[in-house]
Amino acid sequence: RKEWLYTDIGSLCVGAIGPYWQLQSYAQKRIRNIQRALPSVVDLMVLGLGAGLDFTAAVRQVIEHAGRADEPLVEELRLLLQELQLGRTRRQALQQLAERAPCEAVRDLVASVMQSESQGTPLAAVLAAQAIASRQRRSVEAEETAAKASTSLAIPLALLFVSILMLIVSPMVLALAKRF
Repeated sequence: RKEWLYTDIGSLCVGAIGPYWQLQSYAQKRIRNIQRALPSVVDLMVLGLGAGLDFTAAVRQVIEHAGRADEPLVEELRLLLQELQLGRTRRQALQQLAERAPCEAVRDLVASVMQSESQGTPLAAVLAAQAIASRQRRSVEAEETAAKASTSLAIPLALLFVSILMLIVSPMVLALAKRF
């Protein structure tokens, strides 16, 4: 009877926490996809702005010519356009984008666009600088991940070395123990 109780409690905990972990994993994957796609999307927006389009038309062009419509960044940009069509200001729509996609790259993009709008600086130049900064940030993050991977591999490699050493040395120790 007690075994069933422990099993039921364990199942209850996994059933309660499992969906949360799964949603967190899905959210993190979505954020990584957005961060990965952002520099190229910003470059496309810069091309559109350089061709004479305004911000909304440049975003629309990116959405229309996106490779896959189900990419997270394309979905977020589509929501941004819908909010603009509903009558929200660009500032409000961009702030909603930053809330829906809570990553540093999107927050920086939103801040840059809002700052460009408030100061009257050319948006294309600001977005081009933003794309470069986003690529550099991604490169630094990749280097940090590689550094963490090398340090995290040290312990398993040490354990592997110790186990191989024990496999080699233990027969010799056993043979010496039999002699004495």
